[in-house]
Amino acid sequence: MADWKHFAENLISTAEELLSQRLLFLDDGSLLEEDLLIMDNPSNHESGHYFVLDEADAWSKARGRVLDNLR
Repeated sequence: MADWKHFAENLISTAEELLSQRLLFLDDGSLLEEDLLIMDNPSNHESGHYFVLDEADAWSKARGRVLDNLR
């Protein structure tokens, strides 16, 4: 059972590293910590509002982070 647990942990670590490097373009292979308990407010119809960051211009900030990581 310990070997199975070790295998699963290694598999998850490898998947996170690939995700980080190939999809998020981060060199160090780390993933950003996010609060998974955030709830969307369906009554907010403001254009450009991104509920995860709860900021009106979050899309442009997120785009900037991706472009910075690409460089």
